[in-house]
Amino acid sequence: MIKEFVKNKNGEKIGVLVATSIDDFEVGIGWSKVHTQLDKFNKERGEEIAIGRAIKAKDLIYIPLSFDKKMDDFIERCRKYYKDKEFIQV
Repeated sequence: MIKEFVKNKNGEKIGVLVATSIDDFEVGIGWSKVHTQLDKFNKERGEEIAIGRAIKAKDLIYIPLSFDKKMDDFIERCRKYYKDKEFIQV
């Protein structure tokens, strides 16, 4: 599993991206993002949500706009690690 924390402009963690192998052929990519006005980021809970979304990646299509650029960079990083697998992105 690969994970990367997403930070806001103040350097505070606000989310996490994860990539995990679903089977021998596919890698799921998931995410979690805290609602910064209501909650404080919790690393363990964020990873749990992101992993759940990665496993269910075929059924999910939405990612937050604020993660758009970060997601592209993360996928490129993952492609180097999971060389011969197909990526299923949330």
